[in-house]
Amino acid sequence: MPDKDTKRLYVFYGTNEYLKDLNVRRARQHVKCDSMNIYSFTASDDMTQVLAEMAEPSLFGEDKLLLFTNTGLFGAKAQATDKEDKISDYFIQLCEDEHFTLIFKENDFDKRKKISKVAQSYGDIVQCDKMEQPEKLKIINSFVKSRGCSIQTPAAVFLLTNTVDDMQCVLQELEKLCLFVGVGNEISVDTVKKVCTLTVNARIFDLNDALAERKTETALSIMNSLMEDKQNISMMLVMIPRNWMMMYDAKLLSQNKINNQEIAAHLGIAPNMSFIVQKLIKQARNYSFEELEDKIKRCCKLDEALKNGSIKDIQALELMIFA
Repeated sequence: MPDKDTKRLYVFYGTNEYLKDLNVRRARQHVKCDSMNIYSFTASDDMTQVLAEMAEPSLFGEDKLLLFTNTGLFGAKAQATDKEDKISDYFIQLCEDEHFTLIFKENDFDKRKKISKVAQSYGDIVQCDKMEQPEKLKIINSFVKSRGCSIQTPAAVFLLTNTVDDMQCVLQELEKLCLFVGVGNEISVDTVKKVCTLTVNARIFDLNDALAERKTETALSIMNSLMEDKQNISMMLVMIPRNWMMMYDAKLLSQNKINNQEIAAHLGIAPNMSFIVQKLIKQARNYSFEELEDKIKRCCKLDEALKNGSIKDIQALELMIFA
C-alpha cells in the first residue's frame, strides 16, 4: 500500500487486479485536484506526445492527476531505448513539479530498466500478487458489514475455497448474498450454497456430504448434474474414497481424545477450516468402523478394476455411489 504522504508517482503491478484497483483508489484519495484535471491513458496512446502535452497549463488549476493502465512501459518488452529515454526525461520533469501525480496500473515491472529506476526514485512501487486468506477474510467481513449484514466465518472460508480465485468475483458473489439475506441478517454456508456460483470441487463436496448422510438419491442427482456439465469423472473417483478415508481417520482420532486442531493437521486441513473436521466427525458417527472400512475396500477394488480395464469409469462411479 502507498504511504500516507502523497508521492509524485505510484506503480501498482502484478497479477491481482483487485489489489491493483484498490491501491489505485487509495492513492487517488491523497491527490487533490479538479476532476477536469484527471487524465487517463492506455498503451494505445503515444506516451511521448501525452507527457509533452501534460506540461501545458490548464484552465482548471495547476494540479493534475495522470492515470496510466497497462502501458507496458516497465515490462521487459517495452519501448525501444531512444523512446524510453524521452519518456524517462518527461517523468523526471513532471515528478519534480509538485503539481503532478502519476499513477500506473501495470502487469510487469522490470527493475533493471532505466525508466523503472526513475520511477523507483520518485515514488512507490507496489507489487500486487497473491493475497493470504486472513487478508481476504478481513475484506469479506468489511464488505458485508458495509452492506448492513454479517457472515459466519465458515461461510466466508467456504466462499473463498469454492468460488473463483479472484477477489473481484468474490465481492460480486457477496453482493448477491447481501441482497438475498437482507440488511441485519447473517450469511451462512447454506446461503452460499444456495445463492453462489460454485466451483466443481464444491459440488463434489456436496456429493460426498450426501453419501455420508446416506442420501443416495441426492448423491446420484448431483453426479448426473456434474456429468451433464461434462465435468471430469476422475476427480469424483478420487474424492469419494478420499472422503471415506478422512471420515475413518477423524472418527478414530476423535475417539482417542485427539483435539480438532491436531486432527486437522493429520488430515491436511488448514487450521482455520476446523469446521470441516467437526463435520467429518459428525458424519462418521452414522457409521461403524467396519462400515467405513467396507466403503474404503469397495472403492479400492473398483479403482483396481478401473485400472485393469474390466470396468468403465462411469460404472465405477455409479458403483461407488451405490456401494
